[in-house]
Amino acid sequence: MQVNVSLCSSRGEREEEAGAPACGSWLEAGGGGDVSPGNGENMKYQTGEVGRVIVARFEHDDAILDNIIGIAKKETIRAGVFYLVGGMKNAKIVVGPERDELPPIPVWREIKESHEIVGIGTIFWHGEEPKIHFHGAYGKHDNVKAGCLRETAETFIVLECVMLEIKGINATRELDPASGMMLLNLI
Repeated sequence: MQVNVSLCSSRGEREEEAGAPACGSWLEAGGGGDVSPGNGENMKYQTGEVGRVIVARFEHDDAILDNIIGIAKKETIRAGVFYLVGGMKNAKIVVGPERDELPPIPVWREIKESHEIVGIGTIFWHGEEPKIHFHGAYGKHDNVKAGCLRETAETFIVLECVMLEIKGINATRELDPASGMMLLNLI
């Protein structure tokens, strides 16, 4: 499969080779497959459709991660994406690895007091359990952190969750030996 990528300037002008798709047409392919970016590695993908849409309101002190997992279990969301917006406290986030090497050694930060949060995450299952992967921005006053929410987090006042089920995707989370992490696996 050959994929042509069109780079566009902020004015929408084309900056590509002849024969590439129009600006905004980043990937033209059928229902999924492998794409070779030219460096010997393969990106894998599948196409699906949006299924059910779930809107949830988490109340003050609610466990954020537990509630997202609970919804995914109750509604049998095998593949999905979710958005969070609202208030959070008592959380742990990973802000990157100590060094760019495998396996990564995570750099942890604690968020003890209330922070505003906005972010996006995915849901895919490992065996009989949904596993989530969420990255967000967390701010209070002029302090802003960005990172991967892990282990624990509580709602401060209210947190809104909009979850979109993805239908037609055959994916799981599996342990990656090189990184030691549960990563997306397209089957």
